[in-house]
Amino acid sequence: MELIKIIYTPLPEKAQKQLDILTSKAERTAIEQKEFLQLTETVQDHHFAWLEALGELAQIRGISIETAKKQLGLAKNPPVYES
Repeated sequence: MELIKIIYTPLPEKAQKQLDILTSKAERTAIEQKEFLQLTETVQDHHFAWLEALGELAQIRGISIETAKKQLGLAKNPPVYES
């Protein structure tokens, strides 16, 4: 089911690694700031698609989003790539 696939799809590995690197830096140059903002948009888009799919699945099943998360074994919002 496409909704399940979207729900279980973590942020792409490259994006997650970039996010981890950029957020760990105390000071950012202008280029890093631009990269960070672009990456933040990618993360927001991913999270929106994840929540939208989870909400649609919950609606189809006639349950709450929290119940759907429990049924799917999701502890994180949304799943992240673990390196």
